[in-house]
Amino acid sequence: MKQLSSNHESSCEENDNLSIGCLDDHETYKYPISKRTRREVQEKRRKTHRPHQMKMPGSSQTLQSFLDYWLRVRKTTIKPTTYVSYRSCVTKYIQPALGHVPLRQLTGEQIQAFYALQQSTGSPNLVRFIHTVFHQVLADAVIWKRLTINPCRKVEPPSSTPAQMDVLSSEQAHELLDATRKAHLDALLLLIITTGVRRRDLLALRWQQIDFQARCLRIEQGMVVCLAENASEPGASEPGLAPVQRIVPLPASAIHALKEHRQHQEELRQQVGEQWQEHQLVFPNTVGKYLGATAFHSLFKRILEQAGLPTSIRLHDLRHSATTLLQALEDHSKSTAWGAMLHECDQPPDEEEEGR
Repeated sequence: MKQLSSNHESSCEENDNLSIGCLDDHETYKYPISKRTRREVQEKRRKTHRPHQMKMPGSSQTLQSFLDYWLRVRKTTIKPTTYVSYRSCVTKYIQPALGHVPLRQLTGEQIQAFYALQQSTGSPNLVRFIHTVFHQVLADAVIWKRLTINPCRKVEPPSSTPAQMDVLSSEQAHELLDATRKAHLDALLLLIITTGVRRRDLLALRWQQIDFQARCLRIEQGMVVCLAENASEPGASEPGLAPVQRIVPLPASAIHALKEHRQHQEELRQQVGEQWQEHQLVFPNTVGKYLGATAFHSLFKRILEQAGLPTSIRLHDLRHSATTLLQALEDHSKSTAWGAMLHECDQPPDEEEEGR
């Protein structure tokens, strides 16, 4: 076969380019092919056009970089509460352990070993949640052409185990009631054990959502997360709020506890003075701002320590101790203000009290 002229060779170098993928800015990447004959050029094109075997532009991207990108994209497509839980899972568990691994070099064996390590220090249910998030991340990577297969497909998460609930004894219930009253969280405790309202909704509860006359509260918005630490301007850097609509009836004991709590809050506001930031929150921090979930968790652990109770007890577990706590509340009728509150609540409120 005749050799191509030098001019024809130059033409091949200029025109025979193979598109092998797109860069992040969506510009097509061209792979130049240059051979002595046209047949050699065609043969080279046929052998080279194997995207799954070629080193694609951006193939050195690490898992950490892709996870950051994934969070930015998914923030606009999922619920705020879901985004917060996904972000926490990614930044707390996945990125520290595997963030350094190039995305295209991530294997199922690495992920399985990562799960085993997490299970040795955490619960199987936590590992299952990590797997749910990780699987979704890598499934999106496949859809977005960053991967050809999802490494999580052949990874087996551990079996789920039912959470162990800590039910309080009568003595523990008495100790907890005393400790929460000293911390001025008795109203919050009562709402949890009598209504089942979630913590995030109580942290976002405002006074205007409570109808003292109808004895109910409206759950309209739930606390998600405070994205800006030390937020000072309401509306500009407040935590995200997820709308919820629900009417929750309140027992008489909870109504009385809330009125007492509001009186204490007014005294605290006067003590703080100009540093107080009014947001009409029922359960704010010491200066009137949102009480973050992390801060509340630490406060609850301190209360458990003061009451001599195991710090493994979760706030959610108190719902399973509602009967014991209410019985302890009744037992306090002759020795503490809790009982007086119950006796007062047994009587129907007069018109003047209703309007307060």
